[in-house]
Amino acid sequence: MPKMHFANFRLEPVEQKAENPAERYCDFAYDIPPAKKWRAEAAAAGATWLNSAGSPRDLAAELRENQSLRALMSTGSGTAVLKFNPGELLTRTTITSAGISVAPERIPGITPEPRRRLRIQDLLTTAPTNSAIIEWIDVSSHTKTAAPVSEASAKPEAEISFTKHETKVRTIATWIPASKQILEDFVGLEAFLRSSLMYALEEEFEDQLLLGSGQGENLNGLLTQATPLDTSLLGTNWTRIDVIGRAVQQLAMANEMQPNFIVMHPADFWQIALQKDSNGRYLVTDPQNASTLRSLFGLTVVESTAMAAGQFLLGTSDPRAAQIRMRQEATIEISTEHSDYFTRNMVAIRAEMRAALVVTRPGAFVKGSLTSSPA
Repeated sequence: MPKMHFANFRLEPVEQKAENPAERYCDFAYDIPPAKKWRAEAAAAGATWLNSAGSPRDLAAELRENQSLRALMSTGSGTAVLKFNPGELLTRTTITSAGISVAPERIPGITPEPRRRLRIQDLLTTAPTNSAIIEWIDVSSHTKTAAPVSEASAKPEAEISFTKHETKVRTIATWIPASKQILEDFVGLEAFLRSSLMYALEEEFEDQLLLGSGQGENLNGLLTQATPLDTSLLGTNWTRIDVIGRAVQQLAMANEMQPNFIVMHPADFWQIALQKDSNGRYLVTDPQNASTLRSLFGLTVVESTAMAAGQFLLGTSDPRAAQIRMRQEATIEISTEHSDYFTRNMVAIRAEMRAALVVTRPGAFVKGSLTSSPA
């Protein structure tokens, strides 16, 4: 019977502090954990590893040069020992977000752009109408001849002239196209589009109430119809507060209705509100008293960026002076009845309203400049 030779191959770790090197021996075939066995096999096959210093380590070359392994190969018996640092058989990887897809959290809804606070419509009374034209009669002249008379004498005759006025209901509208798929797939998009179109509609209506030129399809706005400020009332060395006070005086001298609001740009209001005397005390408002913060001469201050800086409108909310007549409230409609929208799965979202501004007493409103010198 031929003589049989047995050989052992053993991996021996480098001695480390507080460790017993004898306890670190393992059998190549059986003692290496499966998770690390492939690294030892790769080492035997000539893989290049990094040592503890971070430099490449050619394990194949080390195996060829190992004296105990040479003796084992030549005699066919004995033990070959290869020393290694256990850390060299471990691959350390720093985990980062690179290459890893992280699912984002989406906050529900859509954040709109900055929007102006709409307050002009709230200043006026709104009433419905069933007509496209609004008419009213006012007194153009009134000769007052009332006087005391003696018994059996002729009485003085009065003269009153009337003028008929009318204004038309105007349509304000806007729309936007969208696909049916995006409205179905994007949760909340339809509601956002509805609210955005509604706001755009209301914003334009406010602009028309305040600034409408009265030309074409535009409303005849309050500022357009208001009486200009009589700058001769200002005198010299006037301030913004003087301008407002003189405007109130002008209405009182014209026997017009008592005003209760003034519309101005925020920059003008805060220029007035922050004025101080020589002792640093606020002249107009008390910052600690919210009830008086936006009040000048008993007028409610309405800040609006729709009003140009340096300009103002002073007037009354009395419906006998001005009111809104609403033919159709602001509505939103969605339809495929536009061009080839039906065949393309498109829809049109439309916002529309119909209204008229009736200013029966333009003289109850005064407009002017807060900054320009009087003529």
